[in-house]
Amino acid sequence: MHMPLFPAAFVLDVDHDNDEDLLFTPMNSKTENHNSISFYENVGSNSARNFVHRKNNYLVDEMIDMGRISYPVFYDYDKDGKKDLFIGSDGFYQYPANYCRGKIAYYRNTTSAQGAYSFELQSNDFMGLWAKDYRGTALAIGDLNNDSLDDLVIGHIDGTFSFFTNTAASDTVQPVWVLATDTLKDQAGNIVDVGDYAAPAIYDIDADGKKDLISGNQLGGLYYFRNNSSVPGNVGLAFVTGKLGNITLTTPFESTPHTTPYFGPVDNTGIDYLVLGTKQGRLYRFDGFRNGAMPPNYTLIDSVYSYIHGHKNVAPAFANIDNDNDNLHELVLGNILGGLVFYKQDFKVSVDDIVAVDKNVIVYPNPAASVLNVNWGREFNHDGVTVQLVSVMGRTVTEEKFNGKRVGCTLDISGVPPGMYYCIVLSGDKRAIRPVSVLK
Repeated sequence: MHMPLFPAAFVLDVDHDNDEDLLFTPMNSKTENHNSISFYENVGSNSARNFVHRKNNYLVDEMIDMGRISYPVFYDYDKDGKKDLFIGSDGFYQYPANYCRGKIAYYRNTTSAQGAYSFELQSNDFMGLWAKDYRGTALAIGDLNNDSLDDLVIGHIDGTFSFFTNTAASDTVQPVWVLATDTLKDQAGNIVDVGDYAAPAIYDIDADGKKDLISGNQLGGLYYFRNNSSVPGNVGLAFVTGKLGNITLTTPFESTPHTTPYFGPVDNTGIDYLVLGTKQGRLYRFDGFRNGAMPPNYTLIDSVYSYIHGHKNVAPAFANIDNDNDNLHELVLGNILGGLVFYKQDFKVSVDDIVAVDKNVIVYPNPAASVLNVNWGREFNHDGVTVQLVSVMGRTVTEEKFNGKRVGCTLDISGVPPGMYYCIVLSGDKRAIRPVSVLK
């Protein structure tokens, strides 16, 4: 047993045979991150102990564990109409070399009915990538060389990308991915490099009919490489910006935000959004880029999407896994521990007039600490304006009233405990709600 960083020992009866066994587990960082719980069974008794080693992956062998920082992607690989699950990661710890080695796992979607979610492991080393000794395998799937076939791009910890072209006969059959290059280059011959911790997405951001390469990285921005190729089968990327949408996420709690992007629908509305996973565990949702719009600044809709906080290094993937008629979406969230957290959409949502009004209400800063600024539109001018801060349990913690000529206010929240809240703006029949985080 080799656990060089803060190993902890536990004496407890884990197999319920009335004698105490032994468990050992280390701190996750820079040490064993998969075979991380050593189980020694007491085959004797508490008065005459005899500990026998049984396994190094106690409990871990019964769950999905990709080592360190998992990156899930949904894609219908077998073309049966259901989205399958692929998971890359930053890798499995290697001793004594002291680095993490990546691979990809493929789980086939075997869901048979609405809500009966089921995935079956087909390969824990998809395409034999373990032999490539990759440092990091964050993946994206989409047609990047304009031949109508979905390709595979893998981002690495050093900020570079491997590119696998699809050589299948058509897009109606299972892809056949063949390595084209381990150092993807742009049309000028420069290595495509986003710094560190490349987390790719393939999406037609400029709506020109050709899918582009977009990638998160360690420093918190989004790199955008436009697809300029006009020849089917050829990759022709051109670097545009390292701050797509002027997104540069920072946080006082983490020196490196680690952005991981998802582009696409997140719920039954079918509207494409950008959802960014971050090292601090929050999901940021952005709008303003659809239909080829290329504004200098994307619109931040949520800074804590759906009030989800997924520990650290979260990586989102959305899909309607069970193909239900209401098009309710599910979310799988990767994280620093190499596992997955599963969420499902509980009820249908819609875009209506309340949402449109809601967009005219701005709260900042968000997260907030001691003050919260609230701005509202001129439509909130009926017999005054009421601004409330309500907890997620429904308790009103702050309420202030203003005359109808005002278009904004500043709330003193220095005495409000840390947590998640709703800021509600009321005026006549107008009502708008914005989520707010309070951090101290």
